[in-house]
Amino acid sequence: MKNMTKITAAALALLAGQAAAQVEHGAANVAENDCDNHDTSVTVTYLTGSAGWSVVDAASNRGDYGFDFGTGDDSNQGVLITGNYEDARLSEACVGPDPYYATTSSARSGSSYFIAVHGSPSGAEVNWNPAFGFFPIGDGWLAGTAYNSTNGGVIDELVGSPLIPLYNTFSDPGTGNGFIDAATGQFGVRLEGIDVRRDGVMLGTGAKNEDNFVQIFHHADGTAVLNNHDNGSNGNTSEQDPVGFVFIPGGTVGVTMGVITGTGDKLFSQGDFTCELVGKPDTNGTWRIEIAGESPSTGTLLLTPTTEFRGNTIDNPVFVTPDATGWTITSRDITGMGLQDIASYDRAFHFAFFKTGVDIQPGTPDRSYLDRFDVAHAARIAVTEIRPDNGNGDMTAEREMGSDALRARRRQPRRRRPGLLQRTTPRPHRQRPRQLRGRLPRLRLRVHPRQHRHRRRQRLAHRQLRQRRDARPQRLPRRRRDERRLRRRLLPHRRRIRSGR
Repeated sequence: MKNMTKITAAALALLAGQAAAQVEHGAANVAENDCDNHDTSVTVTYLTGSAGWSVVDAASNRGDYGFDFGTGDDSNQGVLITGNYEDARLSEACVGPDPYYATTSSARSGSSYFIAVHGSPSGAEVNWNPAFGFFPIGDGWLAGTAYNSTNGGVIDELVGSPLIPLYNTFSDPGTGNGFIDAATGQFGVRLEGIDVRRDGVMLGTGAKNEDNFVQIFHHADGTAVLNNHDNGSNGNTSEQDPVGFVFIPGGTVGVTMGVITGTGDKLFSQGDFTCELVGKPDTNGTWRIEIAGESPSTGTLLLTPTTEFRGNTIDNPVFVTPDATGWTITSRDITGMGLQDIASYDRAFHFAFFKTGVDIQPGTPDRSYLDRFDVAHAARIAVTEIRPDNGNGDMTAEREMGSDALRARRRQPRRRRPGLLQRTTPRPHRQRPRQLRGRLPRLRLRVHPRQHRHRRRQRLAHRQLRQRRDARPQRLPRRRRDERRLRRRLLPHRRRIRSGR
């Protein structure tokens, strides 16, 4: 079946050899000139990135910025991925409140692209600094933009890699490569031979002039889901509108990238970079990324938020603030837009940094992690409690010695509401800082917290039943109990017989 093409290392190399252009990336500075919506109302200028793109002033106005990537047919020859390149903008004369926030999306106009910006949660067109990456289809990128011809209708057009066919839930064969439209605002991406969790980083974007942004979810089988979320909707919602995506494979030269958790841990990484929580334990939802030898002046950082369809990941967009040496990342909760932590065991965001001056072509993942599955690792972990609380940054864990492949993960248990069968006061050993050293961690199977809670309740209920049973007077066996009852019934008759009545 022609739709079941397997993406092997050879296929990726073949596609990469068909290069027709190169990745164009950058960020733009947007200045508001007046409160109108004309091409003279904004000034869009180069901020950072490659040299192959330009701003189309005639196609730019409030919240819409036109770009030219040099192919002559940009919307059919490549996929445009967008991101935020500032965190909060102080109110200008035409916009409130102070400050305001926004999200970006790509949109096509004929054969060209423009970037659309909408306030969050207002949905109004506002001015905002965007970041972007343009990925030529002819270079072999596993990318695509999915469109529907009717608002909220099924996806009926996929512009992207010829290796990725378009399916719906009824036509999907379940194997091979595919973009699967579930008609719910959630779209599956399956790349056979590729594990999107371990072989690279996937980026996504809303692809319509509306107030949507894309979140990415990873399945355990290595496939991905693009969740199209309205930037004004609180909670776990989806919107059936166009989306775009690109997969950046490991081994791609000129790209530093990673998948980051709520505590700044790296689930996947390529390149020399650090990611740490900022301002803990007093500041929520803030990370700091620094890349060795790089800065915002040497390349472009693109981010896409993740979702686990639970917790604080269900509706949080992420924002990037560049400075002289790195980038500050923030996660904000819709609709109040306050800073919010992501649980330590959840993915927070994906990012990719594209270095300026490098011809970036898709690489081939080495999949070296497959060789580590049969290797045993051990280490000694030092845990230091900062304060007796249960949030990100309230303790640290460092590997003192042991296998280099094993690192301490700053994992905190899930917060739970106190209940009838749950301890409501802190344990005594949590009331003072301490450091555990010289102990090897016990290996145990990972069990879902709900299962732990259920088992504890079962054990406590059984213990209470045993206690109530032991407190009752001991009952005689049934046979002896029946004999005693019979003797009590016959006792008056025996007395009458003995007395001669």
